Amino acid sequence: MNWFVFIVFVVMPLVGAIFAWKSWHLSRTGVRVHAKIVDYERQGTYIGGHSIQGDRRPKYRPVVSFVDEKHKSHTVKLSKVYSHEPLNVGNSMPIIYPRGRPDKAQSAALWSIWFIAYWFCAPAVTIIVFIGSQWIWYRYIG
Repeated sequence: MNWFVFIVFVVMPLVGAIFAWKSWHLSRTGVRVHAKIVDYERQGTYIGGHSIQGDRRPKYRPVVSFVDEKHKSHTVKLSKVYSHEPLNVGNSMPIIYPRGRPDKAQSAALWSIWFIAYWFCAPAVTIIVFIGSQWIWYRYIG
């Protein structure tokens, strides 16, 4: 039980804080541009004939083309954006990348930037809210 408490309340929030700082830094200093979807890559979801997520549909990852702040053209395969349907080639999407590193481009969608930080902090926050609500219930109501 002590390891569980340590992992949920210390390790995971620390990792979440690191990812939150990186996300905040990217949001504040990153370069935002609109990229054109030029292709997509089909990602299989099968390992040994079984789907990883229990979903037998393939996933698709966009390949985008954009011009960076130095007016150079880049074509990058985005690493964090997936769709169950092929993406419409020719559509535009907002992306963000660290200044001087257009090869690290990713979707500028809020969930794409902050998801990992939320995921690591959510268990501790959920447990704290649950314990707090139980304490309030027994202290003031029951």
